Amino acid sequence: MTTVPRPLFLFLVNLPVFTAASQVLLRIPEDDALMAALTILGVLAPFSLYYYETDWWDKLMHVLTTVIIAAIVVMALMVVETYSKSIRVPSRWTPFFVFILVMMVGVTWEVFEFLIDKTFGTNMQHSLQDTTVDLATDLVGALIGALTGAIYLMRHTYQEFVDRLGIEMTAKRVDEFLLR
Repeated sequence: MTTVPRPLFLFLVNLPVFTAASQVLLRIPEDDALMAALTILGVLAPFSLYYYETDWWDKLMHVLTTVIIAAIVVMALMVVETYSKSIRVPSRWTPFFVFILVMMVGVTWEVFEFLIDKTFGTNMQHSLQDTTVDLATDLVGALIGALTGAIYLMRHTYQEFVDRLGIEMTAKRVDEFLLR
């Protein structure tokens, strides 16, 4: 009899719960709720015992978080491109730009782990092999995120995305709140 590893089981069980909560509580559109759920699970993952129970959980989280970071970079880029008069990134360079920024975040995280280990005597970086594999999985996630972003941008305009976010309405509400 084949059994499903406990962390994978908990991840699969929690994913629909977090997806539904994202839609209901955070009022996130249905097609964005999965991304929100994955983000929540990615943020909570380091506080779970999954890292200590399985070897692959850390790798899954590195891929997942770099895909999420890539999505955030693509979204930020679309907003900046829409509202900025001086910042322009040619669309053919967008995947490269996203990839480089995401990899920079991954490298910065590994340097942070190194500094924490040296300063406090922890063991966040188990070995050189662990760090190398972490960076390799970051590379995979960055590629997935950059290519997915490029495909999205081929099918949608920046303005469509920004309109969907309702940024102008949100900015108006913030201004009204601050001016009271």
